[in-house]
Amino acid sequence: MKWTKELHKFNSSTIKNVSFQADKPNFLKFLKMGDPFVVGAVKNLSQEKFKFTQEMAFQNFDYLEKYKGSKILIMGAGPSFKSDFDTSGYDFIWSCNHFYKHEKTKKFDIDLVTLGNENDLYDKQLHNYLETGNTIVCFENKYTKTEEMGMMKKKYPNRVFWALTRYHSRIGSVPRLACIAIALGASKIGFVGMDGFVPSSMRPEHGNSAFEPSKGPSGTIEDSSSETETSLLYKEQYLVFWDYILHDLGKNTQFFNLGHGHPCNLTTQVLSEKLGVDYQDYLSNPENRT
Repeated sequence: MKWTKELHKFNSSTIKNVSFQADKPNFLKFLKMGDPFVVGAVKNLSQEKFKFTQEMAFQNFDYLEKYKGSKILIMGAGPSFKSDFDTSGYDFIWSCNHFYKHEKTKKFDIDLVTLGNENDLYDKQLHNYLETGNTIVCFENKYTKTEEMGMMKKKYPNRVFWALTRYHSRIGSVPRLACIAIALGASKIGFVGMDGFVPSSMRPEHGNSAFEPSKGPSGTIEDSSSETETSLLYKEQYLVFWDYILHDLGKNTQFFNLGHGHPCNLTTQVLSEKLGVDYQDYLSNPENRT
């Protein structure tokens, strides 16, 4: 970490500021304390092929090997998803939660998705999508109802696994997807639809979620903070996220912000303030980060 300090539940009493489950040396200890998600995931999906690092615990199935050295585009539900973007430079596309509800996603071959506590795992529309291809399903959100995972495993036995990243902030699924991609060895990661909190003044024009137009802000921060505080906390946690993946977890990885310049794209604002308008050069060239 170069710009910020890692805050986790063992060194901070303010949960809204926490972005990590534990520090690196104590992540395994944290897991052994009986984290409810891990207990439920093991019970319903098994501990088969279990692998642990200081950054992630996960089921290391052979089908994940294809991501090593690959170029991955991660699509979130932020307003910039609705803009034009180029997918030609990527080997795989990943997404999350209610990705299947947007017509635009049908244009892409989405290779991996994470499903979380927002999802109805019995949704027919979700299964209609999953049954037409070979999309891999990852459960990684620690607030997911783990008892429903077993049903998904039985239905899609060779493409469902669980993971838990040490980084686990409250700014959405896409940052955690990035951590998984890095841990699996991706060499290049692009982001679109990772925009952050959309202020109420901008929602009439841009919406809050591209995947669910009627959805309002519903995260842990939004539920218990004023809009001013929420905006500030998102900025702080976005800076922590980029600090972590640029200078620690993904220090040798190329990154690209395809949502650059969109009025709702918080990365544009946070990194321009920190690095200047040419911040994309810093993201795409690891040698610039020394």
